[in-house]
Amino acid sequence: MFQLHPITAEDIPYLVDLWYTGFNHPINLRLFPDTPGVRTWLTDFHLSTLVHPDPHYLKITSDTGPALPFIAFVKWDLNTTADDPGHTFPAWHPESDRDFCEAFFGSMDVARRKILQGRKHYYLDTLVTHPDYRRQGAASMLIEWGCEVADRAGRPIWVDASEDGVALYERFGFRDVSVAGVTPEGAVSMLREPVSRVAE
Repeated sequence: MFQLHPITAEDIPYLVDLWYTGFNHPINLRLFPDTPGVRTWLTDFHLSTLVHPDPHYLKITSDTGPALPFIAFVKWDLNTTADDPGHTFPAWHPESDRDFCEAFFGSMDVARRKILQGRKHYYLDTLVTHPDYRRQGAASMLIEWGCEVADRAGRPIWVDASEDGVALYERFGFRDVSVAGVTPEGAVSMLREPVSRVAE
């Protein structure tokens, strides 16, 4: 029923639509207000990121249910250390709350550096599932893809999860390592250590 594919440039406008459909929490909308200008800003950001080799954008399509271009997507960053600059965005759109954005993402990066202390790791940057397809396995497919890659490389994985996403990540071996007074409200710092897999 579900199939995994790489995302292409033609997918990015719908990716932004799906992001707003799936991420309608007040914190997300304060970071990225749902305006035509910010939607264009997000589209341009993802298009510019897609051309680099390290981020891996993947999507899940479904051959049943409503006719949607895809029902879930993930952005994996497979080339990070805890000393990297962390989240890197272009200049914030004037309709975004710049100070809040910098404080929110900056705090998540401080927590990551504090816990990982320079360890090379993979970063699960973004994971969104259409509300009509939640709890049906699409998100799990996208997480499992990254877990398998990380385990083969012997790398831990970091994710800044939403509070609603904690239980899902815990099923894959992530644990809450939030730093009191650093990890921002509305986010949960989570770490998964690599697992040895027996070769088939």
